[in-house]
Amino acid sequence: MSTMRLRRLKADYDKICTMFSGKSPIRVKEARGTPPEKYQIEFLVTSLQQDPMTHALRSHNCLSPRSRSRRRTRVWRRNAG
Repeated sequence: MSTMRLRRLKADYDKICTMFSGKSPIRVKEARGTPPEKYQIEFLVTSLQQDPMTHALRSHNCLSPRSRSRRRTRVWRRNAG
């Protein structure tokens, strides 16, 4: 892997750590590689859920201590060349 790519990946990782630290509703759950090329990211978001009986939609608020909606995705940085 080129030195330039390693620097870019390291800079990306540093920025991600800074942006999503603290009380952010976006969390990095896993980072693979040194520096990381693959991430698993969790989003704590307000979403809609459908009641299975009535089919009515209701809000599902991630900020409520009694209910959190977690969505996860995987992201990876591919070599552009």
